[in-house]
Amino acid sequence: MRRLSPLVPPLRCLVLLAAALWSLQPAPTRAEEPPEDDDEEAAAPPDEGAPEDDGASAPSEGAPAPGADAQVVVVTFDSGFVDVGFAGDKAPRASEAYYLPGGRIRDWAGFEAMLRHMFTQIGASPSEHPVLLSEPASVPAPERERLTQLMFEKLQVPAFYLMADAALTCYAAGRTTCLALTSPDGTQIAVVYDGYVLPFSVMSVPVGRADIALLAMKLVGDRLGHAFAARDREAFAAIIEQRGFVALDFDADEQKAAAGSELDVTVTLPDGQEATIGRERFAAAEALFKPALLGSQRVGLHSAAYDAIMHCDVELRQDLYRNIVVAGRTLALEGLEERLTQEMKLLAPPTMSIVVAAPPERARSVWIGGSLVASLSTFRKLAITRADYDASGPAIIGKKAL
Repeated sequence: MRRLSPLVPPLRCLVLLAAALWSLQPAPTRAEEPPEDDDEEAAAPPDEGAPEDDGASAPSEGAPAPGADAQVVVVTFDSGFVDVGFAGDKAPRASEAYYLPGGRIRDWAGFEAMLRHMFTQIGASPSEHPVLLSEPASVPAPERERLTQLMFEKLQVPAFYLMADAALTCYAAGRTTCLALTSPDGTQIAVVYDGYVLPFSVMSVPVGRADIALLAMKLVGDRLGHAFAARDREAFAAIIEQRGFVALDFDADEQKAAAGSELDVTVTLPDGQEATIGRERFAAAEALFKPALLGSQRVGLHSAAYDAIMHCDVELRQDLYRNIVVAGRTLALEGLEERLTQEMKLLAPPTMSIVVAAPPERARSVWIGGSLVASLSTFRKLAITRADYDASGPAIIGKKAL
């Protein structure tokens, strides 16, 4: 079992995070000191084994490592975007397009350059701030170790930690146990139990924001007799996010679209021309429930969610059916909550209560969860310090962030 968040006992963690969700204040500027921790949450002690500063004078004995007391920078990835900001904020300070195929790093030099750029965007230096990064569930150990090496040896961060986006989604919703649906690239489903991601529950649906946009682009192009370029994908993603929806009854909406203009809206295409779309508004998003529309043989979102629950013990299933949490830009489409609830009711036992939580801010739920966790004083006890890294090397990530 992969332990992701041994911050505090589960019940207390829930209370702390739920309270923090409603009481977060804007982060202090870099010139300000972070607020003092509450008496109930004592500050983490300084790392006695922290390395000396590279400057002219070394810190006094027992002093924290350089940057150890600075605000934590939270970096999360979702649906082709990177969100970066300071722990304790309600929203990231900077968001930019950055595509990670399958949620995994392929271009390490480009990844490093992106992180440096994003730190510049928020007016911070990586060598001065601890960093929390999100990751999909089930990332191989060698990749996690290489990322840890990059953070300490290239970016020179004072402390670092990795957390699964499923767990962060759960925390953002004020829970420690849930069935989390996230969208690092495609869509991933994972059970989080008392802060643990259960590896055997992890499922994936190969449909994400980019896939839905490409399908919408094809549908509109076929109807208009126009071939759009690959560079138009982002424009169609925005069109679907703003004017698209998930059909509660796909066949009924198909009939409406064929019979008249009830579902028609006017949109501006990437070339500046205006066009009317109707069926395309919901047909592209249908791929979430029918991946076959994209040529995939994988099951849809609802079936993957059901399979994840069925991989768990019978005693846990009722809690999971009542705690389904969706997050990410891909899953922020209008109507998804209702459709997923309807589909899960068809699969679950007839007496089972189905509750799908789809927070209005779910496009950034992973980042919000990271902000909550990293703002707790207990986070500093979890984070891998420079002293930890110097003593154990990159393999420390497998010991402290299991």
